[in-house]
Amino acid sequence: MQFEKIIEKKDEEHKNLLSKITPLQKFVDDLTDKYKELQALHEEVLKIIKEKDKQLQRLELIEHQYQQLQRLMYARSRRLRIAVLFFFIYWNTQDSSDYISI
Repeated sequence: MQFEKIIEKKDEEHKNLLSKITPLQKFVDDLTDKYKELQALHEEVLKIIKEKDKQLQRLELIEHQYQQLQRLMYARSRRLRIAVLFFFIYWNTQDSSDYISI
């Protein structure tokens, strides 16, 4: 009699625990699904960040090349202005008798 009560009590506890397992399993499955979604989203964000980094590096290279081109153009235009200035100085200091007449 007492043994039957113990078995009945244990069966009751077992049923109670089984009823708690199903919601917990659903909760764990939901968490697992959310984790997978977040992981996929994380990978996508990492890809976007890599692409943005590549674009930024390209932009920095273009800016650097543009600055080099500006310096080169400034140096060339400065040399040209100096050459023109020297030419006019030379031209104006020459005597008209030095020219070859055609």
